[in-house]
Amino acid sequence: MSSKEKIRQNVIDFAKAKQKIKSKINDKDITALFLGLAGIVKKNAMEQVSSELKKECRTANQNFRQTLIDLNKAESMLRSLQMENMSLKGKIELQQKQICYLVGRIYGGMMPTTL
Repeated sequence: MSSKEKIRQNVIDFAKAKQKIKSKINDKDITALFLGLAGIVKKNAMEQVSSELKKECRTANQNFRQTLIDLNKAESMLRSLQMENMSLKGKIELQQKQICYLVGRIYGGMMPTTL
């Protein structure tokens, strides 16, 4: 096959092609085009909703992680305050005993019933 024949084979004859194209679009073609367009719109809407849901999930996940971190810090602080409270209770009890001892020494061995 020569190069001219290859070129002729690849060239489109628009006159013949125009004869093959229908001049009218029938209802079946319109329905097919409409259904195709509806499918594309549906697919696009699904992708958009999916994208928005993924974004919301990421945001919710970040908020949840931050809440867990804050909760852990609050629990740690609570444990620390409970330990400090126990320590202060022990110191208060010791000071109450010391006060009772001193009051008892002041009143000559009589222990007051209330402080």
